[in-house]
Amino acid sequence: MKLRRSSEHRKNDPTASGRTGPGAALGLHRAAPHAGNGRNRCTRPPYGTATLASVGILLLCSSAGILSVDAAQATSPRSTGGSSAAFSNLEKLRLTLALARSYRLTEQPQKALELLAPLSAGPWPSPAIEAEYHDELAQDEEVLGRPSEARGELERAVALDPTAERRFRLSQLAERLGDREEARRELEAAVAAEPGNTEYKAALAYTLRNSGDLAGAAQLLSGVLAAEPNRYAIHEDLGYTYLGLGENDKAIDQFKWAIDNQQFYPSETQQERETTTRTIEGLRRTINAVEPHWTAYGYTNLCLTGHYCERRTRNLESLVSTNQGGVELQYQPPEIGYVDGRILQGFARTFFSYAPGTISPQGNSFQGGVGLHYKPLRDYNLVLSGERLIKFGANAVNNWEGRVSFSTSTGYEVDPVASQSWYSLLYVDLAGTAQSPHQVLTYLDGRGGVNFKFADQMVISPFIYSIFRGNYGIGANTSAETGLGASLRGFFYEDKYHAPRDAVELLPRLGYTVYDSLATPSIVFSITVVARF
Repeated sequence: MKLRRSSEHRKNDPTASGRTGPGAALGLHRAAPHAGNGRNRCTRPPYGTATLASVGILLLCSSAGILSVDAAQATSPRSTGGSSAAFSNLEKLRLTLALARSYRLTEQPQKALELLAPLSAGPWPSPAIEAEYHDELAQDEEVLGRPSEARGELERAVALDPTAERRFRLSQLAERLGDREEARRELEAAVAAEPGNTEYKAALAYTLRNSGDLAGAAQLLSGVLAAEPNRYAIHEDLGYTYLGLGENDKAIDQFKWAIDNQQFYPSETQQERETTTRTIEGLRRTINAVEPHWTAYGYTNLCLTGHYCERRTRNLESLVSTNQGGVELQYQPPEIGYVDGRILQGFARTFFSYAPGTISPQGNSFQGGVGLHYKPLRDYNLVLSGERLIKFGANAVNNWEGRVSFSTSTGYEVDPVASQSWYSLLYVDLAGTAQSPHQVLTYLDGRGGVNFKFADQMVISPFIYSIFRGNYGIGANTSAETGLGASLRGFFYEDKYHAPRDAVELLPRLGYTVYDSLATPSIVFSITVVARF
């Protein structure tokens, strides 16, 4: 049995979208410092001649002001030449910094550095002015792609005049350079200096979450939403943070808010609308995976043509039988059933074999089993299973079985936007019985093809495939086949907050047994039907 999680892995950007559900990876996402709604981005001012002209006017006006002040001081009996020079030097420093800033804003950071170079020796009239000098150097170095040099200059500016904005920018540079401890310290200082700044709070929240402090991150994100409730990306991220804390109900509330308020998502371009559609679908699949639920699986596999199909399995096992049917009932309990992408399910099943070339179940082949599935990794679909096999038919067994399975897939669920996409699947299953008769069973299935969506929730996927089956115990045999197949899938039973929860798949395959330890290689034709409810 495969437990799937939706892919959608997401990037570390609080305005990015995508997420998971029962068919793909569910990961935490987005840890960027800027956590706006995507529409409130800082934009660069227009550059060029207008900017330089403005600076020129500023220089002329300021120079006139300096002359006026100098003249006034010259006529005053109390003025001295030293005080006039000091005042003029201060204004010149400010004008030089303004001109350097204009060079940077017009994408000439190297020219700004050359302009500022003569000022390096000082003297400085005040720590605040010196801090402005180092701050401008830091921004020039950052534009030039030298974050280490920028960080050093900005640290000097912070030491002289520790404003919240400088600490915030220093935290971003430290994060880029891999120093998460300093990044966190500077963000905490920025938030302490300006506790009402939601941008700083959001950035600190993502830093805390990346360092494992999910409770602290959730508290800060909640505070951001209290002040700015329409920040849709924060709702998503808070939901995934709650999943990490095991607070699934709170997480689902946040996902439902996002689904209810799609109008806040970007929608100006076709690409933005498609991204939003995929994001919402990912949230619906995540809700499917998180909520407690029952699932019933039924399957039938019929091998109709080929020497391999005529084989009778002495000791039935689901991994090596080519003519088989079965039913499995699973239950995912609340609380412990889903914890941050880790899934625990109880199951009971029965399976049986068909007589070769027929659809008549063999009564002596019925095998039962009761056990647990556990998916221990958040981001990988690795499933560990323990099961008590229960003998129903004469050819069945009472035994204990352990199993490890791993799968990865793309394009299994219907893409809500694209009519054509890639389809792939890799499934590996290893199982062994603990008591005599001992069996070690292996199964590997790999597919690659293309999805064609021909209805709202229906897709057909032609593919090439390879299968390996191996039984290294009682009735030992191995075989390998390769060929062409097609998967016709339909998905049903959805609502506003849930992606389709029921599915039926028809899977015909035409291949060739390139190796068979017990029979002559031959053409093989099989049909598989799988239903999930």
